[in-house]
Amino acid sequence: MTKEEAQRGAVFAEPSLEQWAALYGAAQSLNALAPWRALWDTDILTLQLPGQEEPVFCSVMGQAEESLGIGIYPGYDAFARLTRVFEPGNSTPPEMLMLEQEYLVCYFGSREELDSRDRKVIRELGLKFRGRNQWIFFRSIKPGRFPWYITGEEAELLAESLQNLAALCRCFLEGRLKPDFQGGETLVRSYSPEEKLWVNAVAPMPPIQCPVYVLELTDELLLARLKKQRKTRTHIELDAFYLPMPVRESRELPLRAAGMAMLADRDSGMILDQRMISPEKVEEGGALDLLVGYIQTYGRPAAVYVRSERDACLMRDICCKIGVRLLSGMGMPVINECFGQILRSFEE
Repeated sequence: MTKEEAQRGAVFAEPSLEQWAALYGAAQSLNALAPWRALWDTDILTLQLPGQEEPVFCSVMGQAEESLGIGIYPGYDAFARLTRVFEPGNSTPPEMLMLEQEYLVCYFGSREELDSRDRKVIRELGLKFRGRNQWIFFRSIKPGRFPWYITGEEAELLAESLQNLAALCRCFLEGRLKPDFQGGETLVRSYSPEEKLWVNAVAPMPPIQCPVYVLELTDELLLARLKKQRKTRTHIELDAFYLPMPVRESRELPLRAAGMAMLADRDSGMILDQRMISPEKVEEGGALDLLVGYIQTYGRPAAVYVRSERDACLMRDICCKIGVRLLSGMGMPVINECFGQILRSFEE
């Protein structure tokens, strides 16, 4: 392992046996309540945990009892990624959306779903599980990364979240709290330092305060050259995304997804440029070079279409400075179709 890998690997320090014990205890208590019998995965519960600047959002999965689990979304950005999955009319391929998610998950599955690492922890704790949907294991999901084992820090957050979620679910299941989830309400559990007790309540869903990502092009000479390029009638789609193609750097580190940037002609359906990029570049303006290269060769397009407002923030500065119209949230049919073809090629 290289020095850089070792430094990164330190982030993935495994939970201690004490942390595992606390986490499994919290998960078993929640499993006994079976909240998936009354809650849908779109019914969001909110935790205001001491020491956490932003809320922790919780989703209970398994109403159909096919795959039981609890999703823990720490903070506004993680929750905003989840809301895109349920967004009406969102044409983004689900495989693409899944690789953009950020959450911790507690699964209640079958023995066959666990691997040797999971079973080793269960043995060390002296736990016994029997039957379908009774075997407990945990995973960490991050953007551009395949599901991986949780760290000690994540185990502590999960344990605290599951403990408080169990208390909140108990209030709901006993009929003491009756939120209108479809009407935009949530169940909230928070700690009151003044009264020194936990408070459960029904409240409106808090507004999602997403961080704004701004990419500023400061090369004045390059901007001047781009602005002088002739204006064309071309409408282009520009995107950077993760591919469900695992990249292994080390056995000790999580599997990462490959990154790709793509530029397409929205009218003709042709892919004009594409290239592999590092996973870190996917959400940091990895498609900017394609746009700059296209303008230098063919001129300024009539409009640039990007997938979301997050992507628009990255491209707004350059488009504004060179006089190109920028549009977001209107679908990416050409790039979506190409992404689908790539997925089908993996299956062959």
